[in-house]
Amino acid sequence: MGEEKENNLSLKKWALINIICLGVIIIPTIVLLIYFIETGTPVSKYIANVWRTAFYTKFGLNYAVMKVFLKSIFAIIAVLMTFSYYKGYKLLSSKNFLDDIQEKRVFKEIFLWFLIFGLILFFVIPFHSSDLFGYINRGSQQAFYNLNPYIYSLNSVPGWRHDLMFHIHWINNPAPYGFFFIFFTKAICLLSGKHFFMTFLLFKAVNFVLFSLTGLLIFIISKKLNLKRPWLNAYLFLWNPLLLLHSIGNAHNDIMLAFFLLSSVGFLTTVRFKWASLPLLIISILVKYASLLALPFIIIYLFMKKQWRALIYGGLISVVIFVLLGLMYVPDIIANPAKVTTLKAIAENAGVTVNSLHSAIYKLFAYSSKLIVVFQPLVKPFGNILKSLLWIGFIGFYFVLVASFFRNLLKNRENKNHINYLLEVIALSMLIMIVFISSKFYAWYICMFFPLLLLLDEANFIRRFGILLSVFLILSFTPIENMNILDFITFTVVPLVICFKVYKPQSSLFWHFIDNPFDKSKDESFKET
Repeated sequence: MGEEKENNLSLKKWALINIICLGVIIIPTIVLLIYFIETGTPVSKYIANVWRTAFYTKFGLNYAVMKVFLKSIFAIIAVLMTFSYYKGYKLLSSKNFLDDIQEKRVFKEIFLWFLIFGLILFFVIPFHSSDLFGYINRGSQQAFYNLNPYIYSLNSVPGWRHDLMFHIHWINNPAPYGFFFIFFTKAICLLSGKHFFMTFLLFKAVNFVLFSLTGLLIFIISKKLNLKRPWLNAYLFLWNPLLLLHSIGNAHNDIMLAFFLLSSVGFLTTVRFKWASLPLLIISILVKYASLLALPFIIIYLFMKKQWRALIYGGLISVVIFVLLGLMYVPDIIANPAKVTTLKAIAENAGVTVNSLHSAIYKLFAYSSKLIVVFQPLVKPFGNILKSLLWIGFIGFYFVLVASFFRNLLKNRENKNHINYLLEVIALSMLIMIVFISSKFYAWYICMFFPLLLLLDEANFIRRFGILLSVFLILSFTPIENMNILDFITFTVVPLVICFKVYKPQSSLFWHFIDNPFDKSKDESFKET
């Protein structure tokens, strides 16, 4: 009886901590609605600034006091949810093996508690970012004004301030996302019929569903790959506080990229449906462009496996998807006399410097220039040169990685671990580019590659670093966020140093992906010491 109770691995008390924390986040939503009902103010027009409106207007708190108060609340919530996440992980990782009945029971509990978390967050108004309202802006531009968002910014829409579908977000910039996502925003707005709250809830609902499906895919693919503890992989995703708060609470679109990328990899594990891999990958790329890094690896994988049907049919379907979506936007961009300015604005938005390695070094040099006056004219050129050097170094590394992937698959045709190697190189290249190379790094960006990390071996250094990184990035909800040097050191450098200190990988760590990745002796470099 005691053994059966132990095998239940109940997560109830840790789930209740999360529910209490999420309940605190939803309180301002209730406060705002009560205030607007009392005053008759149109809710939709102020919803993007719910926290400021709720506390500043209702309670008369000034902005500085309100900001400190909210950051303090988020800090407490972040610590509590992280503690809950850790305790749940320790509980589930205490078992190395579960039979099929126990595994289904544990996964069912993990998933049901997640559904409760997700349902609460579904009703939460974005509290850390207003990107969701930017998505609604882009969709409304197309659906109701027939304007191409790659050409026309929001402030070019006549009378936009009086349209309740529009909010002050990205009003001067063209759309930074891929064709599929921009078309998706239009479809949601058309489907909602210019009802703001219906549009708002549909965006949130899509993210909730995609997050749920991604968790299910992690569990299913983990079992297909015969990974050690599929239930633990699902837990690490579905209960991750950073991903929950950003993907469902703040409704960032990175979960859409992650879902289609994971689906693309998942179909490679099937017998009859490998042809679906490339079309799903193209959709992922056309959400946000980071998953483009996976394209050469998947093409090489299919080629080396002699999956001609998947390459030809999947390639043709991919081209059709790209052309059909491109025809909706590209002709207008080409015909636009200011197309160079438009493309430059999109590139500038992608190159914004914040929370990154580039940001930390650049800011350090900029602060130094205040002490050493002769450096002041060099600050901007230094930033541009640094950015170029980081990208040149990454491009060189990436091409070596692609070439090595092709060579190693060629030398080890009969090895059955090709899919594991594929997952490693895709995850590694995306992690390095997003976390260390890109000049703009926000906490929610790790959602793009985090599901792939969970499909790696539990002792894999990259997986361990990614999980620890997601925990430290919870601190982005605190006042440390946007401090450039301090935030990069705290969010990224500290977890990396901890991983190297605790797990002590050998110096050949990165060569594991380049030189004979199928040599089992290499696995020793990932074992905990």
